[in-house]
Amino acid sequence: MIRRDGALPAAEASPRRRRFGGPSTPAWTADRRWQAGFLVGSAVGIAATILGRRADRSARRGLIDWDDVERLAVARVQAGSPGLTDHELRAADAAYREAMAVVVPRLAEALGTPLPGVIERASVVSRADWVHANVRTFRTLVSTIEGPLLEQVVRPGGGLAASAMVIANRWVSSRQLGFLLGFMGQRVLGQYDIALLSAEADDGRLLFVEENIRATARNLDVPIGPFRTWIALHETTHAFEFEAHPWLRPYLAERLERQLKLFGASTETLGRDALKAIARAVRGQGDGEHWMERIMT
Repeated sequence: MIRRDGALPAAEASPRRRRFGGPSTPAWTADRRWQAGFLVGSAVGIAATILGRRADRSARRGLIDWDDVERLAVARVQAGSPGLTDHELRAADAAYREAMAVVVPRLAEALGTPLPGVIERASVVSRADWVHANVRTFRTLVSTIEGPLLEQVVRPGGGLAASAMVIANRWVSSRQLGFLLGFMGQRVLGQYDIALLSAEADDGRLLFVEENIRATARNLDVPIGPFRTWIALHETTHAFEFEAHPWLRPYLAERLERQLKLFGASTETLGRDALKAIARAVRGQGDGEHWMERIMT
């Protein structure tokens, strides 16, 4: 509209000013704001893509950070205790060999089955040594289901949030397992160490955790010599159970592998449902139950 004096109204005379924020905002300022917003948005998008890819690679590294587990467990078993020296461990080793030299022949006579080599496969270990041995065992166990489970929980294109949830669960799971092994490492007296799922059918080893055996003998107020003999008898009996009956190890290994396959990428409905349930728990979509608890059930 044109006024009588020939001038245009202010609203029509400055269309660019009205469009970009009012008569006081120059057009070039509005253009720069738009460009800056575009650049910031692009930078954020690129950063999110890079972070998402890095998180995806990190999430695919595994369900457990085994170095973290071992570090936490060893630190826990060594906290507040200087431990035994190598000289003390070697001295105790001789005492256990003497005890087993008495125990093994009597067991062989009572069971009617010889057990060659078990004395040579006995070791006196520190708490930290026990942790190292059992981290290897747990790692072998978890690796059986880790691949198929990771395929479920780290899906292609799942995004930064899904990968971050898996990484967070790995952090929690690693600490849970580290504290568990640290707790057990301060209490286990002896162990017949056999890898059921190992490709090599090596004979098991007898491990005597001397620090815990001494501490328990003091707490019970019993003589250390007879107590060592009792522990040696107990653990050697486990060795007889496996090594005097060759069918037992492959039987247990087969049953364990069959159980673990339920959590693998099998064609059976039960296996798929169990795997999906664990995957939901790892992604934080479950009912509060940890994925380790589901495996143990």
